[in-house]
Amino acid sequence: MSFPMGLEGLLSLSSNSSSSSSPSTLTLSSTSTSTLPSTLPTVYWQFKSLSSSSRNINIYSESNMLLVESIIVLATACMLYILSSRRKTHTHRVQSPNHQKTSSTSRSATNTTKFLHNPLPNISRLLSCTSPTSSATPSPNSKTNPSTSTSTPSTPQKQSKPEPAPQKPPYILPPLKPSSPHPTSMGLKRLDQSNWLTIDSFYQSEHTLRASLLETHGPCVLQVLKPAVSATYEVLDMTVEFLLERYPDYFELVSSEKILNKLTGEEHIIGSSCSNPLETAARLCMEDFNILLQDPEEGEDAEWKLMASATLFPAGWKLQERIGSSMAVLHAPVPGWKEKLGKSVNRYFTHLTPRTCMERSNLFIQTTPILFQDTPEPPRSPTHPLTASDIYVRRERQTFTRLPKSGAVLFTVRTYMEGLMELGVKEAESLAKQVRGWEGEMSRYKGVERWGGVALGWCDEVVEGEREREREREEMERCARRDSGVDLGNGDGEN
Repeated sequence: MSFPMGLEGLLSLSSNSSSSSSPSTLTLSSTSTSTLPSTLPTVYWQFKSLSSSSRNINIYSESNMLLVESIIVLATACMLYILSSRRKTHTHRVQSPNHQKTSSTSRSATNTTKFLHNPLPNISRLLSCTSPTSSATPSPNSKTNPSTSTSTPSTPQKQSKPEPAPQKPPYILPPLKPSSPHPTSMGLKRLDQSNWLTIDSFYQSEHTLRASLLETHGPCVLQVLKPAVSATYEVLDMTVEFLLERYPDYFELVSSEKILNKLTGEEHIIGSSCSNPLETAARLCMEDFNILLQDPEEGEDAEWKLMASATLFPAGWKLQERIGSSMAVLHAPVPGWKEKLGKSVNRYFTHLTPRTCMERSNLFIQTTPILFQDTPEPPRSPTHPLTASDIYVRRERQTFTRLPKSGAVLFTVRTYMEGLMELGVKEAESLAKQVRGWEGEMSRYKGVERWGGVALGWCDEVVEGEREREREREEMERCARRDSGVDLGNGDGEN
């Protein structure tokens, strides 16, 4: 880097001033002016030697000595400023070599010119600067007062928000079992609470249907009795908290009183400002909600009653007729309930806690894909005989949990509908075994006489067809081994 013209002018000026009183002249070698950073000590001491060699250039007067000393200080400060400017360029973003060389040279010349116009404040600032090493790596024990520090502060980096945990995979309904729970058992199992409420690929279509039912069949699908009002707010709070944690990609809290459903673009009022919390919960979820309460005046053995419900997909019963009824009345049509399950179920609900959440499954067969079934299916017309394509497997996933504040029991139902002909071979085989296990009153309660012959005939055909294909595959493998010279009788190859 060439020596700045401003400094050369000063040196020339000082030489002329000195030569006016002495024949000697002051000059610097070309080497020391062309390689400033690498020869800084040499140049500095050449300037410093002016004081000691003043006799050789015949500088005896006090004013001339003061001029020389001023030139030395000024020139040294200029070089410090240039080096400081070069150091700062390393903190800039990386540029191309040609551009970096040109820009650093022009910046140095410009900085020197600015420096010479107002040297005293810049000299004072430069003398107070810290070294590059100390400013870059301060001692762990050193303390710096931000208000008095002269080093260039580093640009504060924005604190990035932690990435949200990846959303868990959706709940998958277990395959059909080949047998139903024992008549004296509810078939309960512990609930995986991360799958308390479910969302899957049917959400959009079912959401549209549920919204339509709430608007057109309001009293038929939504009932809340006064004792259960506070529990409905508790249900909504639990629902919102669960959805935000379990499905962060689908739901977002807009404010303390509003939640955004990203799947539909709808915003729902929540909290104390919500006018009907149970309806909001039903709109957000794919589950139906039922709230059971005991009469506090009847004691611990009091029956649990249905005091609030958002049942949009009933299976052959009317909500308006059953709201306020006890569990015994609700399950009166179920064979053996009163004699075998009534008291044990009531006792189970009494001892249920928020930590002991349970689930069970139920199964029905329908001859229509309609989810809203508030009346039993009518008999099939003789002119339209039933076929396998008319039969649907309706499965319910039921969960039970205790609300910690109100003490109510929350009973949710998620309904799944699948066409009979969509079942795989193993599920068709399991369904046939389960249906054949329904005997007597249970068979009549399930309506097997209406669809049993067609459904079982199709299941048996599918299972037998798969068995036949399996036998054919085994025969082909046997023939292939025989042709390749493998004796299947003793497992030894023929020579």
